[in-house]
Amino acid sequence: MWNNGKGFAPEQARIAAYANQYTDDSKQSDEIEFSGNTPNFDPVRTAHYGMDLKLIKKKNMDLVAQEIWMSFHFLPAGIKGKYPPSPLLTRPGKGPAKALVKRALKWIGDGRPYGYHALGIAAHSFLDTYSHQFFSGRQGPENEVSTKAMLSFTRAADRSLWKKIKNEIDKYLEKKVLGLDVIPNIGHAEAVHFPDRPFLHWQYYDWKGDPYPISNHERFMTAFKDLFAMIAVHLGLSEAQQRAIWHAEQEKYGLFDVYYKLFLEDDWDTDGRVKNWRKILPKTRFVKKSEEKNLVYDDDVWMDEAIKFPSAYEAGMEHMLKAEPKGNFADSDFVRFHTAARMQREYVMDWIKRNNLNKLLSSLNRQNQSKGKKVLKAIVKK
Repeated sequence: MWNNGKGFAPEQARIAAYANQYTDDSKQSDEIEFSGNTPNFDPVRTAHYGMDLKLIKKKNMDLVAQEIWMSFHFLPAGIKGKYPPSPLLTRPGKGPAKALVKRALKWIGDGRPYGYHALGIAAHSFLDTYSHQFFSGRQGPENEVSTKAMLSFTRAADRSLWKKIKNEIDKYLEKKVLGLDVIPNIGHAEAVHFPDRPFLHWQYYDWKGDPYPISNHERFMTAFKDLFAMIAVHLGLSEAQQRAIWHAEQEKYGLFDVYYKLFLEDDWDTDGRVKNWRKILPKTRFVKKSEEKNLVYDDDVWMDEAIKFPSAYEAGMEHMLKAEPKGNFADSDFVRFHTAARMQREYVMDWIKRNNLNKLLSSLNRQNQSKGKKVLKAIVKK
């Protein structure tokens, strides 16, 4: 963000932006063994397990729910409601979402080396509270979605996407094994990627049968403005200055014309949307024109800059050979990212405990296990 000299320097902004996206892509779950006398490194997995059911079965799902989904993608709001799981549901900007962003901004002000990495992670979690609202990060009935309603697009342009994404939907939608859904009702798994596609207008029926018509671009624009407001305060911009920036954007470029091309472009192809971002962002006040060449992303860059892996790693033989840290390992973006991620995970899990949500989780999980046993008994009898 850059306005009259107030903003993050390009190299700082790139770190925050990379960390934001890397939160979805950091899949290192196991300790990295180094050769020589260098201590091993224990990375923090922030990426979810997707639809890898074999991997999911090997994990303690209660712990995974708190350490990954709830810590980074489905921050619980802690708001009580009519139904027992209500406090676990994600709500826009609620729970620890704002506190995480403000803490990262303070760390930047304090000069901590992982401050911008922490901001990227916290911003990712904050924005997810808008796109993932009313889902939870645990496996539970509150995440059940009626798939027939997911196809009820409200715009002709969205309906045309069906042809492009049919294979993706067919891959996940309600296939039955012994009468049970293959898709675990964790987060928005049953809604596949719909909540994260910024250009979609869609709707679904939740586990209670209530309809949810959704305009993703309205959610994304609100989230973007709310995040901007917190960063602007950190940068010393008054509310009047913030309004002036938005007014200038609208006047010079047509705010919604520009951000339509960013958030609403009907393009399911990721590479196509990245190219669109590189073309449009430099036209705004939030990215310098000279930065267009740097608006690229490769999820292997930080790890490759920090660690040298033997070629055997790629052949699945990592248990036989050890990696080597490169000279800048301790000060690398890779290490700083995982340092910030560990601190966020600890913060959220402590927040869950302080708000007694860990007890709620245990209680609900026991109920699920009891129901699951009854269902399996019924299937066996049949």
